[in-house]
Amino acid sequence: MKECFVALGGESDHSNRRLIVGPAGSGKTAQLIMLAQGTTHLQYQSAVVLTAVWNDTIDTSISSPDKTFSIVLDVDDSEHAESSVIEQLLDQIYTLYVLPEKVNIYVALPGEFLEIAEPYKPWKLQWKITQLEALIELRVKWATNGKFSKLAQFCDADVVKPDNTLASLAQTPRRLFELGRYLFHVHTRTISPLNKTNKTLLQASEWEALNAYAQFRSERKPPSTPVSSPPVAPSVTECPQSLPLATSELESLNTLLKQLDDSEYEQLLMFKYPSIHDKISRGMRHDEKINLLLAYCTRNPEKTREAITHVEDYIKDEILKR
Repeated sequence: MKECFVALGGESDHSNRRLIVGPAGSGKTAQLIMLAQGTTHLQYQSAVVLTAVWNDTIDTSISSPDKTFSIVLDVDDSEHAESSVIEQLLDQIYTLYVLPEKVNIYVALPGEFLEIAEPYKPWKLQWKITQLEALIELRVKWATNGKFSKLAQFCDADVVKPDNTLASLAQTPRRLFELGRYLFHVHTRTISPLNKTNKTLLQASEWEALNAYAQFRSERKPPSTPVSSPPVAPSVTECPQSLPLATSELESLNTLLKQLDDSEYEQLLMFKYPSIHDKISRGMRHDEKINLLLAYCTRNPEKTREAITHVEDYIKDEILKR
């Protein structure tokens, strides 16, 4: 949502060199997209690669004087980039490189590089709780066509300040939507299919489950990828395209998993195997996602029967809801 990234202090700076620093999920990539809107994008994720191809990039822009170019470096939050490389690149960008007319360069760095970026007066994406609460309000209005504006309107009376609670747990927009999605899944799983009343408000117990999940996620650290490693699709490195199903139990599990659609399978992982759910990457096919759980059971054969039980129970619950 474009409105997520306004009024944070920095949108009035229209210089052709922009440096953004913020934690994972704070909206750095979205802000870069907005800054480079209407221009020709030349986007990179590695500082090493950008340094290596800088001259070619500039030559490309010079050969097309009728176009406005945006050179974008968006360092991935999970990538292990050497501080010395980032420091050298920023020094070159701000002291050595002479940018041709109609060429902008935008750089987004993870929060760990704030100290290195400070001399260049970066735009720091730091979300306040009140701003995240305002974002929740925008989202609720959008989802209800303007009929509602607060989460409290969907909560039982014993749930205190839910909008503030969600914003405080989240700290960033990405985490806000992640936790909101989890809360929705918790709610849909706890509503009894036999409940014929209209009492479907969010309960205090569901918020307790959300708090436990948020605590679990905050204790996990994203995997680091050495800067020298070639870019490889996560689906290739984390799970094979197909797994040899060595046992009848694995075959049974595979058959059961194929009965679930993508959202049902992800919901199952979110509740029963959150560490496997964390491995799902953007663009991963459904069969590749299934292979993540199959690979886990291949490495831990004693867990296969338990997984089968989880899937069977999930399918029964879904049938009851229908």
